[in-house]
Parts: sequence; C-alpha cells; structure tokens
Amino acid sequence: MGIHIYANQGSAGIDQSNGNGYYIVWPKDPFASAARLRTALMKTYKLKKLGIVITDSTSRPLRRGASGFALAWAGFNPVYDYRGTPDIFGRPIKVEQANIVDGLAAAAVLCMGEAGEQTPLALLRDVPKVVWDAKPAKKDDEFVVPLERDLYAPFFKNAPWRKGKR
Repeated sequence: MGIHIYANQGSAGIDQSNGNGYYIVWPKDPFASAARLRTALMKTYKLKKLGIVITDSTSRPLRRGASGFALAWAGFNPVYDYRGTPDIFGRPIKVEQANIVDGLAAAAVLCMGEAGEQTPLALLRDVPKVVWDAKPAKKDDEFVVPLERDLYAPFFKNAPWRKGKR
C-alpha cells in the first residue's frame, strides 16, 4: 500500500535524488522565485546587472543522458535574435534566434553536477549575446512557441493521447 511516485522520470518536475528522503518539487511560481532572488541579490551586493536562471535537467529524444534546461529566468531576454543581421556571406538572416537561456542552464547544470557534487549554483560571467531586460519574465512570454507554429506540432497532434490512461 502507499503512493508510488516515479520521480526519476526525466520530465516529472519532482525529484527524490539528493533529497535525503524528501521529494524536491519545482517552485510554485518559478518566475516569481527568480525575480525575488534577483531583487534580493542585486540589493545585497549592489549589482546593476544580474540574470537568474532556475534550472532542472531533462532528457531529449534520441539522446543519452540529461542536460540542463531553464525552468524560469529573470533579468535578461531568453533568446538572442539574429534576424536581420548578416551571415558570413553578407546575406540577411531570416529566422535564426539563439536559445540563450537553455544554453546557460545547460552550462550551469554541467558545472553544478547531477549527483553528489553539492554545488547549488553556478556563476557565469561575461556571457556573450545576453541582452539585459529588467521587465518580469513569464512562462507565456514570446519564448514559448504556440503549438500551431511549432516544428514538432505534427507529432503532438497525431499522437494517440488518452486522458487518464497509462
């Protein structure tokens, strides 16, 4: 008897590793948590520019191992927009945007570790392409691609989804 939580699933949002018998869950409002942490650190250390990324790790299809991703962020734009800038041959780039925030999350998780390293944060300095922005970020920001415009939408739409079934 009892509740079985399979917390070792790559996208569960709950973790029992490194919890010493407790489950670790995401913050209720990760973006608000990132903003509060940023405000407190800027005030305490009298900083003018500071970006915060709250990370977790996930698995990707057809790849072995976990890598970091950004659960929430504060203080900078999550993407760097190359559109309109010239490529190496002088042609204007039409669609490319760099996912800065997940790149930073992956680098930070690599430095912090996934097991017993006991490194709760990473400090990254002089990161190129970061555009500082003090407005509060939110989950539904322009960073999230609507399903109807997503490259992978056909896979989601054609999946045999069954509500409440295993």
